Amino acid sequence: MQALALRSDSVGLPPQPADRIDVLLCENDVLAFGAMDVSDSTFNPYALRMTIAVAGFDNTLFASAPAYDLTTYEQPIEAMVKATVSMILGRKPNATVILSGRLIVRGSA
Repeated sequence: MQALALRSDSVGLPPQPADRIDVLLCENDVLAFGAMDVSDSTFNPYALRMTIAVAGFDNTLFASAPAYDLTTYEQPIEAMVKATVSMILGRKPNATVILSGRLIVRGSA
């Protein structure tokens, strides 16, 4: 409920635009979908999307659906699995691996 109260203040368009948040960056796409759905059902439809940017993190299948059109960060899953399996099988030493993903910009941000 605390997050809903924060969104309520932001989407309710307080007198000073500086009081509103600019972006809602969610831990994953499913949480971003939930924020968008709650906003659409609690406030005017698409009110959240018109006032702040929403972004997820993992580029799930539904992120590109027209109902969400979610901007998201796509993790390099294949490279992550390959590096992990190589370490488990002893082909590479256990070490921190830095891999780059990519930002998928869509209509939500």
